[in-house]
Amino acid sequence: MTAVAGDNDPYEVEFKGWDAQDDDLLRDDIPGPNTTAFGDAFQECYIEAAFDTGKNQPQCRWHYVFANNFWNWVNYVRPFRGTAPPPNYPEDAHYWTVYIMAVYDCFDANHDNDPDGERGYVGVTFIQEPEYSSTFEETFRDLRAQHGWTEQELQHARAGVVLHEIGLHFELAEAESGAWDHVMRIPTNDAEESNLKSRTNSFKASDIAKIRATELP
Repeated sequence: MTAVAGDNDPYEVEFKGWDAQDDDLLRDDIPGPNTTAFGDAFQECYIEAAFDTGKNQPQCRWHYVFANNFWNWVNYVRPFRGTAPPPNYPEDAHYWTVYIMAVYDCFDANHDNDPDGERGYVGVTFIQEPEYSSTFEETFRDLRAQHGWTEQELQHARAGVVLHEIGLHFELAEAESGAWDHVMRIPTNDAEESNLKSRTNSFKASDIAKIRATELP
């Protein structure tokens, strides 16, 4: 979904001890999460990804200072997601929903890639039923500028991050070492972040088997 600042909504990026860079400035709206990797990746898991659930918000009001915590789930995510706590949300073994929101700036100031050289989080998942995930547009912009990504590489990275976060809904383990041939491989330092532009946007065989065996992610 895309967050759009409305009239008189306060929004700003706070800089602490360094100069604002061009890629740090908020302009226009925030692009919705890139879900283009879902179809092929989940088809291998015998899952059909449906996007027209009737709950998508392509335009929504700006929510200032969104932190990844339970109360934001209660006060913000649940109303937009259109669901209630278990057992009342509309999910069963054959159908479930995932909620992904686009956030501008990472709420963890120690992992927002400001300044360049700092480890940057591009997404996060709140593991509490029913889960939700967030992606961080300002970190993506930083990484594109820092590593010289093309538009195609940026979109590949965005799609992989969204797929990775949904993998966490299935309790898949993140891999901090090894080849970049599956989407659960994550960067562990600033230099490795560049690999997101070409990381394979699919699940490895053992993760596919785990997803297939999961009834209620």
